Amino acid sequence: AYAADTMIEMSISGDAGQMFAGDCYLLTRTGLQKRHRIKGETPTKIWLPARAARCNLQKSSAKGSLIVSLVKDGVAEVTQKSRYPFRWIVVSSSGPWGHASGGAFAARPSFQ
Repeated sequence: AYAADTMIEMSISGDAGQMFAGDCYLLTRTGLQKRHRIKGETPTKIWLPARAARCNLQKSSAKGSLIVSLVKDGVAEVTQKSRYPFRWIVVSSSGPWGHASGGAFAARPSFQ
């Protein structure tokens, strides 16, 4: 069981039925980072057991939109919309790497 303050809600919307897959790097309460695979179809919500999260998602089609939001402590910290023809979206909650941020990319982004 996780306390409410260690959950981040990821809301994924856009064109109905858009498929996506990706990775989230979760910073746990103990300070460990662990990789968490996610995949699904819009619209959906995914609860991430973490104090902070960085996620990269790839949508299955260049066409169609994908909108990803991270909600932490009841506040939407970042909302990122895909940009045609880019398939990759990155969202980061606030955390040890700094402020919440997002972006759209043509190729798979890498995290340091």
